[in-house]
Amino acid sequence: MTFGAATGANYVAGDRIRVSISGAEFLTSGSIASPNATTTVTIGTTSTVTQTCANVDVIGFADANTANFRLGGSLASGSTCYFTLPVKVSTVASTGATMSFSSQFSTGESLEAAVSRGVIATSDQFSASVVKALAGTVDVEKARYQFASDDVSATTALAGNESQLVVSLGNATTGLTGVAKVNTATITVVGDFSWLDDTSAGFNTCAADDATSGNAQAALVQVSGGSAVTSLNCGTLSYAITGGSAGEFTSALVTIALGKTNAATAAAGTYDRTIPAPSSYTASVTFSYSQATAVSTATELASTSAGSFSLNGSTIYVPFLPYNSSTTRVVYLTNRSDQVGAVTASAVADGSGAACPSFTVATAKANGVTLLTAGIDAGIRACYGADYDGKVALTIVSNIPGGRAEIFSGYNRNGSLTTVVNSSNGRDSTNTRN
Repeated sequence: MTFGAATGANYVAGDRIRVSISGAEFLTSGSIASPNATTTVTIGTTSTVTQTCANVDVIGFADANTANFRLGGSLASGSTCYFTLPVKVSTVASTGATMSFSSQFSTGESLEAAVSRGVIATSDQFSASVVKALAGTVDVEKARYQFASDDVSATTALAGNESQLVVSLGNATTGLTGVAKVNTATITVVGDFSWLDDTSAGFNTCAADDATSGNAQAALVQVSGGSAVTSLNCGTLSYAITGGSAGEFTSALVTIALGKTNAATAAAGTYDRTIPAPSSYTASVTFSYSQATAVSTATELASTSAGSFSLNGSTIYVPFLPYNSSTTRVVYLTNRSDQVGAVTASAVADGSGAACPSFTVATAKANGVTLLTAGIDAGIRACYGADYDGKVALTIVSNIPGGRAEIFSGYNRNGSLTTVVNSSNGRDSTNTRN
């Protein structure tokens, strides 16, 4: 670090000059170059000046922020001195660093008050962002072992249906002095990865090989430079993209594909684990870098949304159910599949401007009939009050194959059962709307 200062007063032997730094630290184990030398100092990129100081001797570092010099002779007013001092780049504050020049008579009185100037600016060399979030739909028709469609927005990395997360990594070095060398850029995705556990000795022992072999896999593609190292546990998936021996890491779009390696038409039940849904994920990116021998880390993307998986299934609409003191309701779900699935409902009410958001109703039995009435009544009363008197319309969602689900709905009034027409009731046998 070269710092120039023009003196504003005459100096004589024994006077002291102090150069201080704030927002950084000197490398006190280094040497201080005496400004007496006749070498030239480059200003900008075109011009040079010759040092004009004379008789300035080095005393040494008082501490990490202060270097002291002493005059062995005289120094006229207006003389220009250039002090070259080593600075620890890793200590530079995010706001930059400032150096100051001051002096004292040999008797201790102030000769020149401190004059400060900025000497080091900082720039964020690294950047990261999620440019495409996970958005896979877990297919109940395939018993939740696969996604309903293949995500091919970037490239198909796995042989079966997949969902893709795309992360942008940036390493902007143009115009920077003192560029940091990239050791690794680590992408960490947090969520439920238990469904990848298909090759380890036992379940719930997710390991790196579960992401690279077996039916369920994760794949890292489209990495510009370097290599990928995978680590995995049932809650975290990480990729470390190396910067190479010279830190030659450049900006890149990194795609992480998650899915099954088998074709979408493969029979359900041939895979070890189902994909949990709904399931949300977060992502973070940390750079490991070095300047000289010092190694540091920088988190360029804190924990942020990486998307989520949704679940398809059966959706059936019940347009009318009355709630009053003279009626009771009856709602049954028939599931003609081998799959057990959660049942939820939402509602709108006659005379109410507020919709009732989705609430849990029951769990559909496999190849059976499940009574939903108690769960629906509890949800409606929670939304609209214990004494609600009116009519509601329901949307019933079941995580079972849509073509295998039926709803029977009706209400009793004074012992007389009235059937409510919905997408199952009152339709002919060829109707497949669900």
